[in-house]
Amino acid sequence: MKNNFKKGFTLIELVMVIVIVGIISTIATDIYLNIYRNYVYSKIINELEYKTDALLEKISAMLTDRVKGSVIGRKPEISHAINKDIISIYDSKLDEKYTILEWIGASSESRNFGGANSIGWSGFADIDNSSLAVGLISPGSNFKDIKDNSILVGSNSNNLAVIFNHLLIGDGNGYGFYGTSGASNNIMNVSLQNNQEVLKVPSSAYSGDISENYILAHTAYAIVPDEVVNGRFNLRLFYNYRPWNGGQTYQNGTSTILARDVTVFRFRSLEQNIEVKICMQGQNLKEDGTTTPNSFGDGFIVCKTKVVY
Repeated sequence: MKNNFKKGFTLIELVMVIVIVGIISTIATDIYLNIYRNYVYSKIINELEYKTDALLEKISAMLTDRVKGSVIGRKPEISHAINKDIISIYDSKLDEKYTILEWIGASSESRNFGGANSIGWSGFADIDNSSLAVGLISPGSNFKDIKDNSILVGSNSNNLAVIFNHLLIGDGNGYGFYGTSGASNNIMNVSLQNNQEVLKVPSSAYSGDISENYILAHTAYAIVPDEVVNGRFNLRLFYNYRPWNGGQTYQNGTSTILARDVTVFRFRSLEQNIEVKICMQGQNLKEDGTTTPNSFGDGFIVCKTKVVY
């Protein structure tokens, strides 16, 4: 009887197969890991760029309604004080030590609202017939509707600010940031009443010139970096305070966090425009493709700049 035997792998051949398979597996693993790392890298960068762009757009939208002459920079170490290390953003002495951006904004929330009469305040004043006794007459406005249907209800309807257009460009003084002295130079202190086209004007509210065009404001705004930790900080927005009302500072207002993990917040003037620079930090990417929080100051950083007109 004839025996049929099939030739098997020798030990050397078996070792060579194992080595080749191991090499191929290692190469494939490296390729897969690189693909995954690139995916995670792109995801982190894209998310970081989106957050930075969104933050700049949010700040830009708020600054668009600014009273241009009221924009100031403030140093943080004495930010609670009045008339201390405050400078107009248009001053050539403005530098990186002024880290707080502060301004008075037009009351866009009450300018227009839904309903049959969509106009809240028209921005036009009848200066011939207005007086301290009569009040500030503004044809086409619906002040009573503002008082009844907008955020300017209750105590918020008092101590509002009217700023006339010929004062929209200035040096930051006269808006209350420098204290109560001179606070009325650029601001007419007014209150809403049950009259559609007339604002109540206190007898001591204003001693400056007036013009036919005005802006109504109900709050100032401040963008304030929190305390820096490991090179990062939160960026806070303060609002609902009135510097022209007894010299209030942003610490008298309400705050909300605009963004976390910010590493740079800079601003400067370009003529009458404002350039804002933001840098934000993302997560760390480890060798194995996983991410960790940037608790030690490492991680991806994205910087963006935007000019607000």
